[in-house]
Amino acid sequence: METRIENTIPLIYHCRFDEAENIFDSIIIEYPSEPEGYFFSAMVTYWKILMDRENTQFDEKYFSQIEKTIEVCDKKLDSNENDVNAMFYKGGALGYRGRLEVHRKSWLSAILDGKKGLSLMMEAYERDKKNTDTFLGIGLYQYYAEAIPEEFPIVKPLMWFLPSGDKEKGIEFLTRASKEGRFTNIEATYFLLQIRFRFENDYEKALPLAEELHNGFLENPLFKRIYEKCIETLHLKK
Repeated sequence: METRIENTIPLIYHCRFDEAENIFDSIIIEYPSEPEGYFFSAMVTYWKILMDRENTQFDEKYFSQIEKTIEVCDKKLDSNENDVNAMFYKGGALGYRGRLEVHRKSWLSAILDGKKGLSLMMEAYERDKKNTDTFLGIGLYQYYAEAIPEEFPIVKPLMWFLPSGDKEKGIEFLTRASKEGRFTNIEATYFLLQIRFRFENDYEKALPLAEELHNGFLENPLFKRIYEKCIETLHLKK
């Protein structure tokens, strides 16, 4: 199953959504009590949303898929509270639900999901230090827990009970996920690009990331747009 998932994930970034979804759905049929198929099916929907964030037509489906992933993970954790795989996918599902909640400005829900997701990711990592895919979730929390209140001050009063973030540590974790992650390397590279381009305004560091993603996934219009914006911005700065 893991090899099939690893081989299928790039289809998401090639925007071959139907093909990827069919494979993940077949994994759900074969392994209905495991969270992987549900989680990565949700990732297909998430990337459909990223193609046009203002379009909410996929939101309901996405939230339903995330809820199903959490439900499957909870069943496994009820049977074995030390199930590291279930911790990892539940933490990932909560974190990604929080990502869309941020896009939709549902701040309190995003904060609560981020807190629970981080706790599970940290526990999964502590129990299995070889799972470098956990660095994506940990890195995203570390960076955005500091960056989001800076960009949206209205959020600050809602975050007093959360672990503090550290943008530099977040970038370090995401860089490791980009280089070492088995399932999260492409996703981590994308988030590093977003951080360098949108939050840090560091277009020189953003450009090689944008070029890597654009050249690797020529069909992806999102990667193309960011790559072209990086080139345009650097050209204008000269």
